Amino acid sequence: CGGGGGSIVHETFMGNVEMTTIVTRRKRRGDQAALAMLNEGGRDAATMHDNNNNSEVAAFDEDDDDDRAGSDDEDTMERKRQKREILKSLADETIIDEEETVTETQFLQLTLDIPEKPLFKDDDGGLVIPQEPLVNVLRKFDGVSFSDVLAMHQQTTESKEDGTIVSKKRRYKLKTLPNYLILHLSRFKRNGFFVEKNPTIVMFPVKNFDLSSYVFPDGGRKEVPTEDQVRAMSTKELKKLLVDY
Repeated sequence: CGGGGGSIVHETFMGNVEMTTIVTRRKRRGDQAALAMLNEGGRDAATMHDNNNNSEVAAFDEDDDDDRAGSDDEDTMERKRQKREILKSLADETIIDEEETVTETQFLQLTLDIPEKPLFKDDDGGLVIPQEPLVNVLRKFDGVSFSDVLAMHQQTTESKEDGTIVSKKRRYKLKTLPNYLILHLSRFKRNGFFVEKNPTIVMFPVKNFDLSSYVFPDGGRKEVPTEDQVRAMSTKELKKLLVDY
């Protein structure tokens, strides 16, 4: 992607694409957050009533950890045990937070990710290079599919024991296409200290290569005029129609 400009290169090869990015953060609720939730009367606090439902359980504090023999009666000890189980269940729950952003940028070329396929040997022992039609590789820009752009990894936020798992996915919507479209096939991938090449053959259509279904212009797509409407057009209108389509 690149910035706008008035040069002949930008006028010829530059298009616009809308990117929708969703960042998902997954995190264990944790003991402190679970304790605060219980003390504030969270959704599970209702289960912490005694068997007769005539009294509400008090807030969970450090005194509830005293299980020495003779310190409490059996009912009190059972109540404390139930609270500890609820506290642990709440603390182990996964909190999911999603953030969505939409940006529009310009591009001079579209980078296509080639799916990895295994190599097979033919009857003579030679390698058979896999093939992939261009329409499958273009799925990245169909305006519907999301692709992962950041592998899930651990990020220490508050402590070494409290890690947030972050994943990022992105959807691309082509808004306008340039007069000449450059497609960049991303074949090389770094694997540790080595760079591997994806040898998959991408099959390009020789004719009838229509990208109109991949373009989502502002205001929606224009309806294709009927044959009768085309015949009734003036020369100026026909020239404009050729530019639009």
